[in-house]
Amino acid sequence: QTPSAVVKQDLDQIQENPQQLADAYLLSQTQSTSESAAAGEAASFLFAHFSYKILNEKTDHDQATVDVSITNIDMKSLARDLCEQLTLRAASPHQAASSFPDTDEYYRMLALTLSSQSYPLTDTTAQFQLSKNGHTWVIEADDTLSDCLVSHFPDYMKDPDTFPPEDVLEIYLQEFTKMSAEDWVAYLRLHDVFSTGSPGYADELDLLYASKITEYISFQIGSCTRNGKNATADVTVGSLNMEKVLSLYREKLLTYAKTAESITSDSAALSDAAALYLMEALTECTDSCTRDVQVDITYDGYTWHPRITGELTDAFLGNLENALSSFQNE
Repeated sequence: QTPSAVVKQDLDQIQENPQQLADAYLLSQTQSTSESAAAGEAASFLFAHFSYKILNEKTDHDQATVDVSITNIDMKSLARDLCEQLTLRAASPHQAASSFPDTDEYYRMLALTLSSQSYPLTDTTAQFQLSKNGHTWVIEADDTLSDCLVSHFPDYMKDPDTFPPEDVLEIYLQEFTKMSAEDWVAYLRLHDVFSTGSPGYADELDLLYASKITEYISFQIGSCTRNGKNATADVTVGSLNMEKVLSLYREKLLTYAKTAESITSDSAALSDAAALYLMEALTECTDSCTRDVQVDITYDGYTWHPRITGELTDAFLGNLENALSSFQNE
């Protein structure tokens, strides 16, 4: 057989059994996918439009090179869509930190992305290096060739520009805006966040505060600067003005302190009253505020990860730390 005939035979086998290249799509995962139904489904989608054309052949004694044009779906667009889905998964407040999907889940996400989107066809080139073993030409397979056969999909998946840091940050911040009051209570582990000491109203107050967070939370991403695997984004966070809330609360407490009830009430009644007045202040306040925060984003070789700091969280909470400090010092 000629070198071109050997390459043709190999490419025909890929068309007949695309799962043999499935491992090339799994980034750093090393386990076999031969028995994975999800991998087989993903591979069948990936090669549904695969075709090739042998361009030329060059031989030099016991060495040969065969250039091939590969036609397949636009892998760069696919990689961006899959990176977006992986980021959405990682950004979920219900997802364990730094949890990369296992083999089957990765392939299910890949198959779902492929089945829900349409991609244009693109042409790329692959160069096969062959050497002669006796009278038989043998393909010298390596990772570079595997990447070329899948139109550089693994390269796009590891490219920090495929899904840049500002797009990753956008998804993470959007997930915060989608959280319910109950989500915020769980995420922040709120338990009598204002230390009212009121067993009857503390949980209700926490939930009311969380609902106000969801009502007023907003963000706008400004400039994003990059330096290698590190990036920094300027973010303006909008939230409920907790300094104004606590100012209203102080007025209510001062008015209450002048009543006979405040003098005769026991500690439990005073705690309940404090909680109720704070709930009134939260309900009545309609003032919002903004705060500028810098968010660091790092690249781990596969994706960007924003650093969710206490400063960013406090901005979502209406600058609560400074508001409490001002309230206690007045």
